[in-house]
Amino acid sequence: QFSDDSSSSTATATASTDGTGSNSGPATKHWVDAAVVIGDDAVNAIGESHTFDITVTPSSPAGVTVTSVSITPTGDTGYITGETCDEAGAGTALTCQVTVNSGVAATASIGADVSVTFSDDSNVTSTAVATPSTDGTGANSGPATKTWIDGSLRWHKVDGLGAPLGGATFSVCLSETYDSSTGTYTDIADVCFSVTDDAAPDADPLPGEFLVEDLALGIYTVAETAAPPGYTFDPTPVTAPGMTLDVPDVEITTPFVNRTLNEGCTPGFWQGGAGIGLWDSDTDTIVQALDAALLGYGLAPTASFTTDATFAEIFGGADDRTLLEIVGSGGGPLFENKAKRDLIAALLNAADAEIEYPNTVAGILDDWFEAVTPGGDASTGPLDTYEEFHSVYGAFNELGCYRDGAPIPLTTGFGLFGLAAAGAVAQLLRIRKGRYER
Repeated sequence: QFSDDSSSSTATATASTDGTGSNSGPATKHWVDAAVVIGDDAVNAIGESHTFDITVTPSSPAGVTVTSVSITPTGDTGYITGETCDEAGAGTALTCQVTVNSGVAATASIGADVSVTFSDDSNVTSTAVATPSTDGTGANSGPATKTWIDGSLRWHKVDGLGAPLGGATFSVCLSETYDSSTGTYTDIADVCFSVTDDAAPDADPLPGEFLVEDLALGIYTVAETAAPPGYTFDPTPVTAPGMTLDVPDVEITTPFVNRTLNEGCTPGFWQGGAGIGLWDSDTDTIVQALDAALLGYGLAPTASFTTDATFAEIFGGADDRTLLEIVGSGGGPLFENKAKRDLIAALLNAADAEIEYPNTVAGILDDWFEAVTPGGDASTGPLDTYEEFHSVYGAFNELGCYRDGAPIPLTTGFGLFGLAAAGAVAQLLRIRKGRYER
């Protein structure tokens, strides 16, 4: 409304933001926003990669356009092995992927900072920027946590009496890898490494106790490759239980057993106690092994090598005493009887798979028949008398016997005969041109 300053005359003008004449149009205010979400937490085995999806969701009214998007991974970025994110904001992609991995047990937190630029379609110079991040506020997720799990493998080494035994070396081989996404194993070419007791990578300081850590999950085999000095070993591989995410630490519970290189149970063991039950029937394993070995040697026994067979039935001749009577006789003053007693015990020892005897059945029989025939083939050695046979096999049968639970003295290796007998037998072995060398 207008009025004339010199009179009471008035006039009224009406205007609106209709864009006519000098009038502008109405002003428009746009509110924009954005949110960012990263994929769920994950757990994998070490060495397994994992990919997180990062998704940006812009929120804007009609007439507003996203003109650039910048997505920058944050957190423990040292675990990132690949990504498709655009930190420069040169494009408008609203998703990207981040791949992470670790060769050791670890936990990583991965997030993202985002910048989304919007522009007004009717006024491209009018822009606004939203800067969400994975901070857990509003519609934004928190960062994702990635955990890698490693495995461990434990096993044990003992001597023949079950006591821990240090000093062995093993080969450990990864034979099947574990896929944590499917829970299955895949056969691979063996990947092997050596482990010596109480040296890296053995993490258990106790002798005979083995622990290897930081392992890729899978199925491993363990095989002994070297025994401590003075012992023998079985190189057959043993397969450990399969590792999983839920049970990554596994153990071979049955110990690996080392036996001394030379063992021998006494005639007294074979004639009483636990020993007699090992050869009192023709169905016993030792008896069957001896029967086959005697036939293979060329003998023609008329009875199985059991406690109640006579010496004559096995070896011929006129000695009708049973094998048990001879082995339990104590030998007496005659070297022939002593030698027969030692012969029976020696053959039982050699046929027993549980005993590391210094000679074979055939080698023992060679020596026996040389003793029976004095002055025989000199090239095979000096055991051409019963006395000499007794001196060697009497010592061999005293080497020590795990079967009766008695420890084998490692200082001498010859049990009750001690150092003197050891020296005498060693001399005979040298003369015999290494027949008993193992």
